[in-house]
Amino acid sequence: MRTARLTRRHRNLPLQIPHRSDAHRLKFKHTNYLGKRELQFELSPPPIGHGPPVGEAVRSSTPIRTRLDRTDWTKTQLISASMPDYDNCSLQGPNMLPIKQVIKSLLPSPILQRLRKYKAQRENNKLQRIYTEYKNLTPQQVFTKIYEEGAWGESKDESHRFFSGSGSHDNITTKTYLEAIQKFLSAFERKPDVVDLGCGDFSIGSQIRSLCGVYTACDIVRPLIGANKEKYRSLDVDFRVLDLTQDELPKADIVFIRQVLQHLPNEQIKQALPQISSKYKYLILTEHLPSTNDFIANIDKPSGPTTRLRNNSGLVLTSPPFNLTPKEQRVLCQVSGDGTVIRTTLYVLS
Repeated sequence: MRTARLTRRHRNLPLQIPHRSDAHRLKFKHTNYLGKRELQFELSPPPIGHGPPVGEAVRSSTPIRTRLDRTDWTKTQLISASMPDYDNCSLQGPNMLPIKQVIKSLLPSPILQRLRKYKAQRENNKLQRIYTEYKNLTPQQVFTKIYEEGAWGESKDESHRFFSGSGSHDNITTKTYLEAIQKFLSAFERKPDVVDLGCGDFSIGSQIRSLCGVYTACDIVRPLIGANKEKYRSLDVDFRVLDLTQDELPKADIVFIRQVLQHLPNEQIKQALPQISSKYKYLILTEHLPSTNDFIANIDKPSGPTTRLRNNSGLVLTSPPFNLTPKEQRVLCQVSGDGTVIRTTLYVLS
C-alpha cells in the first residue's frame, strides 16, 4: 500500500511524545470517477524516536490504492473526526515544531477547510446545548448547577468540594494576579475594606486576606458559601449569599470582581453597575478576553458557564452598552496564552 508521508524537511526529525494516544481518525466520503467511496485517513504517532507520523489512505469497497497527496479532494465531504490532543507533542530540533503543526502540513487545504468547518459546527452544537440547558434557570440556579455538576472542573481538595475553575488555580495565572494585587494593597497606609463579588471557592481571596481590613466575600451559591465559612472560619471573613445584580451591595473601599461578569448577560451586568460605580472608590475587574484589540466588545450571551470568547468577544465596561466612565484606569496585570488574555484592570471610580 502506498502512503503519503511528511515533506522531506520533516521526515528525519525524531518525535518527542510525552504520552501515547490513539490515532487521528478522519472519515470522509470522496467522489471521483469511480463514484462515491468511503475513505478513512489515519495519522498515528509512531514509537518514540522512529520518525514522524504517517498518513495512510484506504479506499473501501474497491481494491484500488491511491497516494493521499494525489487524490482529488475538491469533492470530499467530512463525515466524522476523532482528534486526540497533540498540543503537548513536538519535534526535537532548534525550532521545536509542534506535532499538531506538522500534521496540518500533511493535509490538503480543502481537507483543512472541511475539518475547521466540522469542528466549528460541533462547537456551535455544543454551545446551543449548553444555552438550552441553562435557559430557564434563575441566576442562583445557574451557578449552583455549574458547581454541582463540575462544569468548571472538579476539586481535588477533599475538605472543599467546590472548584472555581483553572482561572483560580492555574499557577501562572494566580501567581501573576496575586503579585499585582498584593503590591496594590500594600501601598495603602491603612488596610482597605474590600468586597469580593463572586468569591467562588475563595482560593484567591484567602491569599490576600491579611492585607485587607474588613473582608466581605459574596457569592450567589448558598452551599458554596456554607463550605467557605467552614473551611476559612479562622480568617475573619464575612461570607454572604448575595446576588450582585439584584441585592444591596456591602460598602467598602475596593470591590473585586474576578472573572464573574464574563458569565452574565448584558442586562444583568447593567443592573449591577449603578451600585458598583457609586459605592466603591476602586473596582478591580478581571476578564478573559481575546488577545487582539480589534474584537467586538460585549456581544451578549445567556447566563451560564461559558464566556464571550466563544463569539470572539469579551467584556469591556467602558464600551457600549455599559459606558462606564472611570476617573482613571490602568492594567494591573495580564496573562496571555492560546490567543486570549486574562487581564486585571483597576478602575478609579471616585
